[in-house]
Amino acid sequence: MSTLVFPPKLRTSGPNGEGLPSIRFSPNSKELTEDFQSIQLYLPSGLQFTDGASYSGVELGTIAAARSTIDKLSTKEGKKELFTNNETLVAGLKILDKMGADQNAIASTALARGVAFNPQTALAFESMNMRQFSFSFTLVPESEKEAFQIRDIETFFRKYMYTKVEGFISKYPPVFRIQFFDGNSDEESIFMPMIYDAYLSGLDVTINPEGNSFHKTSKGYAPTSTTLSLTFQEGRMLSRDDLFKEKLSYNYDRPEGPISTISPSNGEAG
Repeated sequence: MSTLVFPPKLRTSGPNGEGLPSIRFSPNSKELTEDFQSIQLYLPSGLQFTDGASYSGVELGTIAAARSTIDKLSTKEGKKELFTNNETLVAGLKILDKMGADQNAIASTALARGVAFNPQTALAFESMNMRQFSFSFTLVPESEKEAFQIRDIETFFRKYMYTKVEGFISKYPPVFRIQFFDGNSDEESIFMPMIYDAYLSGLDVTINPEGNSFHKTSKGYAPTSTTLSLTFQEGRMLSRDDLFKEKLSYNYDRPEGPISTISPSNGEAG
């Protein structure tokens, strides 16, 4: 797989020429027609990785109150006790509240007895959050060749962010494989989190952020610097098995395709 590396000395710089930490972006698509199939850039500073889970509050007290009230209503003795025992009183008031009874009447009854409902709220797991990642690069050319490389990098990301349309059918854009490397090694860095295959969901390009200056090339004026901001979102919600092999080792194999309905070979909807 051919890779466009920027800056060109990225894999040969650093102490003893072993290269610097880097990040590689590789679209998973058979439609790649460029002279390169992936882009490898320097590792930006201040990277942030956010994982999260969604939980919601469940009032276990409401469930217990309903059961208690039903049990009381099922017996003659329970019916007599329903509004004399504090626990059953509160349970009954909660049920009436859920049924849409007058709030003032319920509140006054509880106030007169000097009791309140204990919701016994507990957290219930719902799902893992879909992860999103952002990277920002400032690319500065030191030659005409590098100016053209920066242009290729920008247009490469933009091209494979977009969908292809055939009639009224939109084909999925390719997913990107995002990998971190140490120097000129082809083994992924164990010190960086593993990112599952992701879609490019945002692209921001700023031309000459420091000032409005250009330099002349054989094909026009190129900017002296370009800031490239990329946002990726993983293709699906992940589980622990997706991320890890054993113990605390990441699963760098990345199973075929981020979504079961998408063919990893061409990114088309199935």
